[in-house]
Amino acid sequence: MKLLPSYILQDNNNFSNFNYATERLGGRRQHKAYTALRELFGRYSLIGQRQLLDYLVDNDLTPLQGMIVEKFFDLVPDIWLIDGLAHRCAYCRTLMRPHGRI
Repeated sequence: MKLLPSYILQDNNNFSNFNYATERLGGRRQHKAYTALRELFGRYSLIGQRQLLDYLVDNDLTPLQGMIVEKFFDLVPDIWLIDGLAHRCAYCRTLMRPHGRI
């Protein structure tokens, strides 16, 4: 079974990037998408590919899928994976990078 990649939120995101990502939707959809993006970034600094796709579908963001992945997320580097998986802190849910012997 092939493991799906995980994404980590980029550090360089700001208000203008959120606006740019949603402005082509126009009007009411733009405001709804902006709110959904803020929620996505606030709750999921580390997210698996399947979970990300499900979130985009549930929040009607699939037209922005390519832009969201390209502008806001990076793949978790292979060197940070343990047995092919990204690991999270049980308390804060952020990415844990391996160090030393595992």
